[in-house]
Amino acid sequence: MELWLDTINFELITKSVKQIKIAGITTNPSILAQSTKSAKDTIHQLLDIQSGMVAVQVTTHDHINMIKQAELLSDIDPRIIVKIPVNNEGLVAIKELASNGIKTMATAIFETSQVILSAMAGSTYAAPYLGRIKGNSFAVLNDMLDIINAYDYKLKIIAAAIRDKEQILNV
Repeated sequence: MELWLDTINFELITKSVKQIKIAGITTNPSILAQSTKSAKDTIHQLLDIQSGMVAVQVTTHDHINMIKQAELLSDIDPRIIVKIPVNNEGLVAIKELASNGIKTMATAIFETSQVILSAMAGSTYAAPYLGRIKGNSFAVLNDMLDIINAYDYKLKIIAAAIRDKEQILNV
């Protein structure tokens, strides 16, 4: 089990890093927009404040520009993981980036089929939005893990959009 923080609250990150091992920090465009610094400066600060990965999401919608953004982001530091939404264009981008050795985190996942497609495209991580999955989200999460294990995919699941401590314990 790994713990990733989904924040740019540097005080919280610093406190957390002193207490436990943090695998990484995830961001998205709205989280980065909260910073008073440029996105690049904020990313550098996130890399400096902890030793784990930093996941940064692309902001374009077509695979060609997703790939261009991803390449620029991955050039910042080898600990950058590029978040790509799982849709038709995103899957094309994930496959191309994987073939070029760029680590990705498939995001905007709401159902099992998206995790399977992410794994087949070569994503390193998948981030299903646990708090937004319809029905029994924990049963869906178990289905995702069962399929990953059954087919020996190297994909890691990062449960996202966790709403409370009980969900953390259930995960």
